[in-house]
Amino acid sequence: MYRIIGGDQQQYGPVSFEELCDWIQQGRAASHTLTQTDDSPNWVPLSELPEFADALARGPKPAGSNPPFAIDASTELPCGASEPRPPLQIGRCFWEGWDLLRNHPGTVFLATGVIMVIPMFLAWAFPVWQIPLQLPPPYQDQPMVLPVWSMVADIFIRGILYGGLFGVLLRLIRGQSLDFAGLLRDLGSVALQLILASITTTILITIGCLFCLLPGIYLTVAYLFTYVLIMDRRLNFWAAMEASRRRVNANMAFVFGLAFLLFALNGLAMLLHPFVLFLTLSYSMGVMARAYEDLWSKA
Repeated sequence: MYRIIGGDQQQYGPVSFEELCDWIQQGRAASHTLTQTDDSPNWVPLSELPEFADALARGPKPAGSNPPFAIDASTELPCGASEPRPPLQIGRCFWEGWDLLRNHPGTVFLATGVIMVIPMFLAWAFPVWQIPLQLPPPYQDQPMVLPVWSMVADIFIRGILYGGLFGVLLRLIRGQSLDFAGLLRDLGSVALQLILASITTTILITIGCLFCLLPGIYLTVAYLFTYVLIMDRRLNFWAAMEASRRRVNANMAFVFGLAFLLFALNGLAMLLHPFVLFLTLSYSMGVMARAYEDLWSKA
């Protein structure tokens, strides 16, 4: 059986070999379409599956084909959803994020605490570079301290931490039991993709910020859902980055509005007290998980 990611970034399937060949003839799948088989958790372009070489060579029918990736009665919606959810609504995301925190405070606080404590431990455990710079008074006698090694370590583990956090939050949202052994297995199966996503997004966002601040801000928001897509959909890191970017582009006003409000909330909390920041970050992660559910039409 096969599953594909459509041009609308929705997941379709499972379907048989014959059905997927029909989709190719209808123009609903092409050589670049990301495809997953029952034998592998990875998503690869359809052209990499040799059994579809003949169907791809024939290509779609010249006329009478269905619109690309249209949903018809024979198409199974992702995760059993009966119909697509309405577009992202900021107010609903904030309200449902609050419900998540209110109904599962211990689990949400614990999961968020892990992603905050581990980077703090790395900053304490790793040595720092002291850079001798000629600083203006009254700082001329204070060398600049840069925690380079902890920053590098954080890049390598950030994706795994956030992938695990969103794995917990999605299970809570969907009413699933928290099987931590199963969660760790899922995390281990996509750990490399999470690490690659963290490294790649960090490099691209840094370049965007260095050349001009606006591209860096855009990429930061565009890749917001990369880790959760890898964790939830088992996408490879580049496919997840592209899926996140495209869906954000299609819902630009909503996602940027949501990101701005969460940034303002956490910025204010940072000025007040670290514990207040911990509370708002816990809440923000739930809001982001709810936004993911709405954006990817998952009930």
